[in-house]
Amino acid sequence: LRASIALPGLLPPFQRGDRLLVDAAIMDPVPANLVRSMGARYVVAVNAMAGLEEQPISKRFPMVDIMLRCTRILGHEIGQARAEEAANVVVTPRLDGISMLDFGKSEEIIERGRKAAVANMPAIMAEYERIKPRHAAALTN
Repeated sequence: LRASIALPGLLPPFQRGDRLLVDAAIMDPVPANLVRSMGARYVVAVNAMAGLEEQPISKRFPMVDIMLRCTRILGHEIGQARAEEAANVVVTPRLDGISMLDFGKSEEIIERGRKAAVANMPAIMAEYERIKPRHAAALTN
């Protein structure tokens, strides 16, 4: 748990043996490649590291706010690029007004993710139908 909240510049890495551990979002925020390596033939990736919307910087903790924004931008861009390479479809829910530390907004985040999935359902189904014949033929051979 401690490693999962270690964000560079905000909380230090967690040391376990000779390794320093940080939040997985730093390296692989949308693990579509991992799912592919586990044998998935069809992958719908969800980039929950949403891009930033325009909003004022916190007057109380401006440096923390800026560091969180930088981490979020990096996570979004890395996640989006890697997901687009490995996934059949990438869904990115709108999470404006929610920060990385808004743990109490989980129900709202889930609802926004559900809405994004529903909005992307035509693309999800179209891509599945497009690749389905190839996979069905591979299974019968």
